[in-house]
Amino acid sequence: MAKRFTDTEKWRDEWWGSLNNDYRMIWLYLVDSCSIAGIWKKDFRGLNFNCNTNISESDFVKALNGRVVDKGNYFFIPKFLQFQYPKGLNSNKPAILAVVKELKQNNLIQTVNQLLGNDYLIIKDKDKVKDRDKDKGKEKEKENRAFVIVGDEEILDPMPVLETFFLQLNGMVRENNNIAWRPIVPEWFAQHIGEEFSDGQHLKNSFKRYYMSKKEGKFKNNTTQLSAEELYKQGKKS
Repeated sequence: MAKRFTDTEKWRDEWWGSLNNDYRMIWLYLVDSCSIAGIWKKDFRGLNFNCNTNISESDFVKALNGRVVDKGNYFFIPKFLQFQYPKGLNSNKPAILAVVKELKQNNLIQTVNQLLGNDYLIIKDKDKVKDRDKDKGKEKEKENRAFVIVGDEEILDPMPVLETFFLQLNGMVRENNNIAWRPIVPEWFAQHIGEEFSDGQHLKNSFKRYYMSKKEGKFKNNTTQLSAEELYKQGKKS
């Protein structure tokens, strides 16, 4: 047997006091027989039989104007919803979720927001929440990944891009009588994590400038031992 809250203060309520005994009985019948979401399917034969009354739908609407909302084949009772769930419907409890589900099925979300305020009912779209969580996961994964962007592509290893310019880079080494360029790539990469380059040529020019700035022997001693990702993590710690 379902149990519901009842308002003991209704006997002092001005609106309740203005009702005759028939409509007092009808109101009690409505809040007892409506659904968990405050929906009462129109059944005036059943209402009149149970309440020992003989009223029409038009009489019903006139007497309960402002207390019920006519939705075609049913009446919605917003006061019932507000009284039974005074803290709102922002909960993951099964009972509350069942109420929200019924409101959705009967297209009452907008009506509830209009009558009880947007804060009373906040519907979380599960798919959107999942998508947000996925996006957060991707962002976190992205933060922990070492990459540069060339055009629209994430590059985790710039060496293949630079290898396409190996003739130019080898010539640069010979001209400047400097050390080989390949061992310098991880150090350059670690210092350019997340940077965007319009194309391979742009990336190559950036690396070339970095290489030339190291002509005076300022290369890190651990360049050949650490990968770009290890250098990147080392830099984050410091």
